[in-house]
Amino acid sequence: MTTRVLLALLLAAAIAGATGAVAQPTVTPDNVTSVPGTCTAYQGFLASTGATEPGGRTHPGSCQFTTFLPTVSGRPWSQYLAEVTAWGNALPHLTYVHSSDPNWQWEPARGPSRPLPTTGARRPYAIRGDVGNVLPGGRVCAQVVGFGPSFSATIQSSRLSWTPTAGAACSTEWNRVDPHAALAGRAATEANNLVQKTVAQLNADLQNRRFCGADRTTVERDIAAAIETLLERASRGAIGRWEAERPSFDGPGTGASNVCAIQCGLCASGWAGRIQCKKSITGPGGYHHDETQTWAVGGAAQASGGSTNFPVAWTAVGSGGAPGKSWAINASQATNLTVTVLTGGVSSFDRSTAAIDILSGIVGTPISFTLYEIDFPAFTTTSSTATGTWSRPTVGGDSPQQPGGSTGTLSCSWALDRQ
Repeated sequence: MTTRVLLALLLAAAIAGATGAVAQPTVTPDNVTSVPGTCTAYQGFLASTGATEPGGRTHPGSCQFTTFLPTVSGRPWSQYLAEVTAWGNALPHLTYVHSSDPNWQWEPARGPSRPLPTTGARRPYAIRGDVGNVLPGGRVCAQVVGFGPSFSATIQSSRLSWTPTAGAACSTEWNRVDPHAALAGRAATEANNLVQKTVAQLNADLQNRRFCGADRTTVERDIAAAIETLLERASRGAIGRWEAERPSFDGPGTGASNVCAIQCGLCASGWAGRIQCKKSITGPGGYHHDETQTWAVGGAAQASGGSTNFPVAWTAVGSGGAPGKSWAINASQATNLTVTVLTGGVSSFDRSTAAIDILSGIVGTPISFTLYEIDFPAFTTTSSTATGTWSRPTVGGDSPQQPGGSTGTLSCSWALDRQ
């Protein structure tokens, strides 16, 4: 996005208190890149290429990327700017001012007017003044009171698409990752918020600012220079804010919080699916702890006696704190889930390896804590699916430095399929 393009956004939206209008951003249909092949092929494409914009710009590691293009009076700003430049006007804006010069006004509904230029279809700005006296020494003054063009923006999400290659667990995993879900609405909200903030700042910087000079031409030039300076500064700030905020609604995330990477084991044959446990704890003095641990089950199985071990990608994310301290969790590790076929065709699911303990896995300020794998209960099924839930009240050892009087719930759920 060029600075000149973003200038349009800020210019047209500024001083909306007069005749200017700020329209809700328009969402353009997604630009979709379909990735053929297996889950491994998708992961490779994600890492090497990622979401690809219509112009060919790629974003390795990202399954989605939202672009933002401002429009003014229904036209892309670059087109609007080109038209204004071609007309050769001193002020390339529809700008309203109050002036001390009684002849400096153009408004069809009021009083005498300055002639429109003979070139171009229409002069892209108007100057409105209250009748008054030219200041001593022939000086003329004017105040900017509003811009006229309507402002909007187009937003487009470029994203990846892939067709699951295995059973129900694979489809569920893709549905979890698929960026199609809620990009557009969130992006539009963020873009609109950014425009409103920029408009408010420009209103404060420019509205009712007084410009004085020897004649109207000088004042027009000074107004134009001031507008360009303010918009240049505001545009750089807006670009920085957009880029800073964009990852919060379409960034891939990192580590266990990555929202783009598929757990390809869930697309393998055999038992596959997810087990998930959540802790939510609150206590006196603003104490809080929220934690989610997930076991993504699936992959090349290994027989062990009368049981079969399936690979597991374990992840833990969360956060918590109290006055003067805080902590965050973003951890992952490989383990396995043991499936044993019992009498009567009952399949039993349980952990048979040592529990995961990660020293300083709960990263805190001023101190960190050991992260412990949650001990979910064993469960069984007699069919090709295994689903269920379990919960209990939390106890003192379920979160760091938990104060007396804290309450909470540890809840687990599971959904696995034999595919």
